[in-house]
Amino acid sequence: MTSTALRSGLLLLASYVAGGCTNTADLGGGTSGTDGGSEASVTTDLGSSTGSAEASSTGLGSSETGDPTSESSDGSSTTGSEVPEGGLGPQGFGYVELSDIDGRTFAFDDFDGDGTTDILVQRRQQGAWNLRTFSGQGDGTFVPMVEQSMEGWEWELKTGDFNGDGAVDVAAFDGYNGDSFELALGDGAGGFTDSETIPFEGFYGFGVVPFRYDNDAALDLFIPGGHSEGELVIRGLAEGGFEEATGVEGVGCYVSDAVGADLDGDGLDEVMASGSCNAVPETFGMATYSQGPEGFVRGEPLLGSDGPVIEGGDLVAVDVDADGHLDIISPTLQGLYVLRGDGTGALTQPVRWPHPEGFGGGFGRRLVSLVFGDDEVVFVEALEDGEGDALLFVPDSNAADPLDSDLALTELQVQGRVLRAEDFDGDGRPDLVVMIGETNEGVYRGHLGIWLSGG
Repeated sequence: MTSTALRSGLLLLASYVAGGCTNTADLGGGTSGTDGGSEASVTTDLGSSTGSAEASSTGLGSSETGDPTSESSDGSSTTGSEVPEGGLGPQGFGYVELSDIDGRTFAFDDFDGDGTTDILVQRRQQGAWNLRTFSGQGDGTFVPMVEQSMEGWEWELKTGDFNGDGAVDVAAFDGYNGDSFELALGDGAGGFTDSETIPFEGFYGFGVVPFRYDNDAALDLFIPGGHSEGELVIRGLAEGGFEEATGVEGVGCYVSDAVGADLDGDGLDEVMASGSCNAVPETFGMATYSQGPEGFVRGEPLLGSDGPVIEGGDLVAVDVDADGHLDIISPTLQGLYVLRGDGTGALTQPVRWPHPEGFGGGFGRRLVSLVFGDDEVVFVEALEDGEGDALLFVPDSNAADPLDSDLALTELQVQGRVLRAEDFDGDGRPDLVVMIGETNEGVYRGHLGIWLSGG
């Protein structure tokens, strides 16, 4: 495969979501999945809720988690690296390792309002949690901005403008349960106010999705509940604060992943949520939540029975068939499920895009889209047992319908756990960020590496 082919489009599936099977990292951010800014996002694409034909699976801003106990680093800027063998170099990517930007959880957004993607790091240092922001310079390098302590912060971060003032804020959730979250408002210069606790009536389950529920300037939150608890919508208010949570009907016993995206072009996001009742369900079940005459309601579930799905596997909104409409993709043990959109908000029943015939190993949970054009799509699937081991699947670009094409396979080594995609070097094309670390006493921490699509 040539670098030209990869520049047209790439969908990357990584097997391990750092810190658990929530979509905390949002490949979003620069990706949509309504992203509040850049991925704090998730609504639309690698980064933001622009209504483009791309979207990431984490929600407007989201975090990537490593989950360490104590970190110490002066966190300065960027350490350059030669392009490692076996990675994305042959596809035209360069590589840089950010050895001084390390921590437990990462989020990516424009925290200082200069139009470039920045990095937010949550770390535990000398027994206390703190947040540190690094300003992206638009060329793949970063410099420290602000560091401040935070009390009671947790490991899942969602970013977005939750009060409509134009600055990126951060909401922090404790992982798998709770009846409140912490909110820190951005100051537009890379720092945040002291956090405040936002209570809600309900039970927090898997990953939260920031999304655009209404037409005001403040982003809103879709919060999956616990087992058979249903889901919650919490509206961000332009005057500040949040409205009392509203319950909506659940999907399955619990939500295993969700993504927000504007499927019908009306400026408001639908939320797609997959649900299950066991660890490796034989049937894929997904429902679309959307605005209607009766409010924000769940549609009839869409079911796929052509192969077992992966618990916690990402949902990604991306225009996979180049028809100008967002589609939804999710991993299975035997390939990918594709639900095609027609621009009206409707999705087809899931169709499985199988792994190459004879391929018997490897599957992933993290799915990231890097879209460079509209005529080809490329997939990278990280292997469950590998730390950076991945597979590159290349469809036949000459096929009239990409889903009718065979997938060629190439092995990759991307150096770390895939977090998400963002445009870090200002060339208008998404880059791939990975987390390079190790597990110590059951917790994972590490630093970042970036595959730069511009070389």
